[in-house]
Amino acid sequence: FGADSVFIMRFTSIKNRNTMFITNSGTAVSIFNGKTDTSIVVGGHIDSDDISIPGANDNASGTAAAVELARIWSERPRRYTMIFCAFGGEEQGLLGSKYFVENFPDIENTAFMISTDMAASKGTIQAMFERRDIQAPKRLVRDAFTVGRQLGLDQLMHPAHASSILSLMGSGPGSDHQSFLKKDI
Repeated sequence: FGADSVFIMRFTSIKNRNTMFITNSGTAVSIFNGKTDTSIVVGGHIDSDDISIPGANDNASGTAAAVELARIWSERPRRYTMIFCAFGGEEQGLLGSKYFVENFPDIENTAFMISTDMAASKGTIQAMFERRDIQAPKRLVRDAFTVGRQLGLDQLMHPAHASSILSLMGSGPGSDHQSFLKKDI
């Protein structure tokens, strides 16, 4: 779509907690320069968990959403630099997004990140904004639900059940946004 830069950030090993993972994975990155160096990252992950969760949902759908947003933003003037990512290794412990935030040369210019995980699933859309030690700014959470209501998305839910409790305890559902939250993005 006419990106200013396109590349793969390959990684063959990455330490996650106390375990060293040997892998052959990477993150596909495309950058559309804006008027400022401040960047916004939009991503999905390209690996799948197991046969009980179809790969088309988890997470070809999130990666397709990032690609479609790249197409849309490629046709518009941009104030901010837009970075679109397809992360590898999400199901193995957020390996691709962790590698990205630790190795992307301009990470300090990143102001915002949005991750789409399982965009093609039926039913509710569960917004995940917090973990025990990190949380997205409350204004962004509020704005996401406001925009969702304005668009008529009545499926947008903030889980107030077991998965939310598990998240706050440091386990449970999560996705690539967590690597960015840990960097205060």
